[in-house]
Amino acid sequence: MSTLFVNNLNTASGSTITVPTGKKLIVTDSAGLIAPDMVIQCVTANGSQTNNSSASSWVTLTNPKCDITTKRASSKLVVQLTCAVWRSDSSNYFGVRAYGGPSGSASSRATWGDGYMSSGNIAWDTTYQHTYTADSTPGVHENYYQIYANGASMWFPNNSSTFGSPSHRWSMTVWEIAQ
Repeated sequence: MSTLFVNNLNTASGSTITVPTGKKLIVTDSAGLIAPDMVIQCVTANGSQTNNSSASSWVTLTNPKCDITTKRASSKLVVQLTCAVWRSDSSNYFGVRAYGGPSGSASSRATWGDGYMSSGNIAWDTTYQHTYTADSTPGVHENYYQIYANGASMWFPNNSSTFGSPSHRWSMTVWEIAQ
């Protein structure tokens, strides 16, 4: 058995490197093999916290929230939140905004003018998904939401406890994708 150490790998001919059948390419660290569009890492968070608001202004939520420490500069972050929402009868639209970016300086990444209802209260499950480019220096990127209830009572995520105390009212996943 021999070990090959190289600083520059050149193929003998052509532009491919072939690993023969029965042989393995072993990468010993998480940054040892990166290809464009490859998932570098995936971080998840979930919880039972809820938020209630009827404000006619943007309200920053403490949860749902999912932070990721990026491993590469300027990678793509794909963020997905799934939660149940409850809203009282209202003839007003409401909004949801996603924030993401380096810790302490996150900015608005996506806005939804989500719903309008009248003639009764309503609850539903929903998914919010957006992408953005990570900072040019690897580090902690926070991801959280704001809601604009527009004068009607709104629970985001829903606060239902019909069958006891739920362990998961929301679930959030952040993928770091190589560029």
